[in-house]
Amino acid sequence: MKTVSLALLLMTSLAFVLLGCSDNSNSPVGPTSKTNSSSALLKVVPRAEGTLALQGFVRWDVDGRKEHKVIVDPMDMYTLCAAELKFKDKKNFELRTKESFDDGTLFREILFQGTMTPSGQLKFAWPETWLELNFETGNLENAAYPNVVAQVRAHTGYDISGPGVNKNTLNFVGSFDGNKFFADCHVVGFQEEPGMYPPYDVVVEGPIAFSVSLELKVASN
Repeated sequence: MKTVSLALLLMTSLAFVLLGCSDNSNSPVGPTSKTNSSSALLKVVPRAEGTLALQGFVRWDVDGRKEHKVIVDPMDMYTLCAAELKFKDKKNFELRTKESFDDGTLFREILFQGTMTPSGQLKFAWPETWLELNFETGNLENAAYPNVVAQVRAHTGYDISGPGVNKNTLNFVGSFDGNKFFADCHVVGFQEEPGMYPPYDVVVEGPIAFSVSLELKVASN
């Protein structure tokens, strides 16, 4: 898939997904988006001083349940992600992410605020504001929609619900074991109308399963 088509899908912004590659370098660093990430039992995770540098992927996964159709394959639809994980205290953390295309173009920057248990179980929500590439100006700007759910609706035509969405935002759960950071968000929905860009411009009959995952690990020195 070419960078241009990814850009369009990424502009779905919950379809902000990226060019696909099939080589082993793009293998997930944690459970796939179809795996329950909360099932792992972890030891106590030491809180690092300062900030940890992480790297990996943000992936998007969409399936048509009634049609048994893969709409977005997470191994093909992703952004490269560089992140900084900072523990604010024994409970709270910040995760600052920078997503880019395979060609190095910076696509989006987000500052997540979350909580983490001593065993590394974590949760956070998509913030009210974030920076995203304006393809017309070529600059990172505040996202043009009032919230991420509105952006999903506008770009994909999906009316979403379920445990991964609440109060116009997306909720992520996951884990950090001191090396691997994994979090995902799962929603269900129905496509009320065609989306703005392929593959969302073809209406899918019946419910869809939609997820986005952050698959990161501590960057090697």
